[in-house]
Amino acid sequence: MNYPKEKIEPNPDAQQINECINLVTKVLGDNLLGVYLYGSALVGGLQKYSDIDLFVVTNHATTLSEKNELTKHLLHISGRYMKSAKRPIEMTVVEKGAVNPWHYPPRFDFQYGEWLRDSFEMGEIEPQNYEMPDLALIITQVLLKSQTLYGKKSEKILAPVPYVDFINAMLQDLDRLAADIRDDTRNVLLTLARIWSTLETNKIRSKPDAADWVIVRLPETHKAVMNRAKEICIGKKEECWEDIKESLKPCADLMLQNINELKSSVNLLDPCKRIQLMPPTFIIRLLKKEDIAPCAELFFNTVHHVNKKDYDQAQLDAWAPDAKLFIERFQVMLNRIAWVVEDNGQMVGFGDMTQEGYIDRLYVHKDYQRQGVARLIFSKWLDFAKAQDLKQLTTEASITAKAACEAIGFTLMEKQIVETNGVRFINYKMAYQVNK
Repeated sequence: MNYPKEKIEPNPDAQQINECINLVTKVLGDNLLGVYLYGSALVGGLQKYSDIDLFVVTNHATTLSEKNELTKHLLHISGRYMKSAKRPIEMTVVEKGAVNPWHYPPRFDFQYGEWLRDSFEMGEIEPQNYEMPDLALIITQVLLKSQTLYGKKSEKILAPVPYVDFINAMLQDLDRLAADIRDDTRNVLLTLARIWSTLETNKIRSKPDAADWVIVRLPETHKAVMNRAKEICIGKKEECWEDIKESLKPCADLMLQNINELKSSVNLLDPCKRIQLMPPTFIIRLLKKEDIAPCAELFFNTVHHVNKKDYDQAQLDAWAPDAKLFIERFQVMLNRIAWVVEDNGQMVGFGDMTQEGYIDRLYVHKDYQRQGVARLIFSKWLDFAKAQDLKQLTTEASITAKAACEAIGFTLMEKQIVETNGVRFINYKMAYQVNK
């Protein structure tokens, strides 16, 4: 069966992702079952040094010729780590039968990563060992949160990873990790932070969130080290450790000590335990002038991804023909009650309401649907309405948004047909009674 490829709308990393989708569909053909974007792109947002993580599932093992073809092109698509404007690509390919039914340790078929570039450039394509415990971590992340770029949904292809195998995979390389503290400082510190926080809470956090979790648990003498690791990760500081180099190993050793103490007390066979994704920690703030262009881009991408299930392409193109066209139109939000929601510095939602209580726009990033972003913005509007003694809030909801509005407490006033750029749409006049 030929599945449609999911086109990633314009953003700084879109070209690389689309090139990867085109590459694997061309090289693997009918053998390809699914391609999934996961990792930082969907959990916490891509940071300054983040890879683009792609997981590929095939029906049967790839040939050496196919591996060579993938490698040849990925060497050009992927950016050199810390030396290129392009992001590094990490692509892992597995044969479905090697991971479903699940067994441990699992086996992979092919992997591309920038740490392998030198070997690939010397023609060393086949790995010495196909066992990869880390697949337990990757598959768990893909099942918890990923974007299907091609093929079936991940849960239709992959088997869940048992808790015991996830934990064993996470802990299997601790000694080597700690030994790399001088050569790979930031990555070692942030990885230890993720391991410690995951082992204690059974929740996977982004690297910046894991750093925050650890910082409040460290003595004052070690906080500066983890603060530095986080600031470098999110791009606030350049990579520099010379001034605190003597504090690096003691900080890593303390985290390692806590991990080892926890490891000895964890019941790996507890049937009630499972790994979850830590919900994002949202920040809501008033909209600023510099938010207008990102709002226009988020609006465009949301309409073309989220609303496409309820409107045809002609309607979508009339509704949101080009993000740049809306930068001027969105300036009006600066004079309204307008809020922006962020997750680790990434805009994930925005909305504006008039002084009279008319909600004009409310858009949530396609990867943050049903995570409470809209409710968070609405709560701010409701506070304003009560303070101003407004009796009701009104809006014109799309077909897509109607159910979400009803869940908040809006009632239907009128179904209507409106026209935008010569194209007709169905939407709904709705009202919320403030003091009910």
